[in-house]
Amino acid sequence: MSVTVDLSGLRAVEKMRGDILEEAAMRAEFEMRRYVPMDEGVLRASGQLASQYRAGLLVWATPYAANQYYLGTTDHWDEAWARDRLPQWMQYVAAIYEGKMR
Repeated sequence: MSVTVDLSGLRAVEKMRGDILEEAAMRAEFEMRRYVPMDEGVLRASGQLASQYRAGLLVWATPYAANQYYLGTTDHWDEAWARDRLPQWMQYVAAIYEGKMR
């Protein structure tokens, strides 16, 4: 069972062009990796392989992803990331939005 985080609904990104949303989603997935339990690296790596960045969807697709998400050492890793990094990520998103809209 996989875990999906949908970033496309965030007010700051919902009206972005696909390339900007893709870059913002890639950055969020990259930053979230340290919150995802290592589990021999397979779970963390599945985020890169299964995510649909252009749609704003981050996906961790392993048979045990949901179990780790709800019961793992860093459960609800997207929420942990948001508590620690969301303001900085929003600044990053604003900067790439302004840079690509010029």
